[in-house]
Amino acid sequence: MLSLLAAVVLQTPKMPDSTLRLKDGDSWTAEYSYHYTGDDIDLTQNETTRFAVVREGKRDLLVAEWKLKESKTDGETIPNPPGVKSVIRKITLSGEDLNPLVGDDVTRHRIERMIQVERKGSLSEPTFFPVPSNVRLIGVNRIVELEPRVKDGSVLAVAVQEKAGDKPMKALGYYIFQKVSGILELGQWTIVNCPIPGGDTMCELNVTLQIKDLKLAPRQ
Repeated sequence: MLSLLAAVVLQTPKMPDSTLRLKDGDSWTAEYSYHYTGDDIDLTQNETTRFAVVREGKRDLLVAEWKLKESKTDGETIPNPPGVKSVIRKITLSGEDLNPLVGDDVTRHRIERMIQVERKGSLSEPTFFPVPSNVRLIGVNRIVELEPRVKDGSVLAVAVQEKAGDKPMKALGYYIFQKVSGILELGQWTIVNCPIPGGDTMCELNVTLQIKDLKLAPRQ
């Protein structure tokens, strides 16, 4: 019986390492697409976040620069408003937030919670849409497991749901970590009961992520 149990354990794929393992010189760009659809709604927001690990003084920092690339409504591209600036965040590799933001968008924070990935350790990607200080949100239930249809055990499937509310947000998705660094390199999520930005109309939201221009510093 013990030998049978040992064989089962050895054959069970291990969960990918979710630790973010960065070094000075690493850099990459994350391209996100947020596609909202529903009754009379067809809105896409394309965003980019550029990441770089740099040396400042005696410590290494993860610097992230977020910007809205473009918006599309019913297939028509809408230019960004004049004066829109990038938002820059700085995090030490020990997880210390050097310039925390003040949140002002509850809906966007709820969306970002749906697609947040589980990380081991103190370091994770900085958020650009934190919860507003005067808002108390309900919690979420999150289940993460290996995607059974992928044999190599590298794809994680996730199901997320808010714990309360008349129409709680629900999300299903999957994502992949880059094997050397733990960088989130690919992801896709479908969220239902999602308010449209700036309004209360419910819609379905499809979020996709893909990285490009990945450069990793040498590892031993």
